[in-house]
Amino acid sequence: MADKLKGKKVPWSQLQDYLKTHQRTIVALQDLLKSEVMEIPEIEAKLPNSFSQLYSAIGKILKDNNILPD
Repeated sequence: MADKLKGKKVPWSQLQDYLKTHQRTIVALQDLLKSEVMEIPEIEAKLPNSFSQLYSAIGKILKDNNILPD
């Protein structure tokens, strides 16, 4: 796997896009739990959508940079 990744890179701007998605999904849920606005069962119900958004963001980055095949 490491050999397949040699010489590959991800532009910083795409990392920033991913981090915005992470902030909007996972970190936002953590903040809601900390502030006691939501309880764990409510957050757990939202996690599949959050993970789906992160999965899409990562997949796009990997495909855009020819790290994963189409």
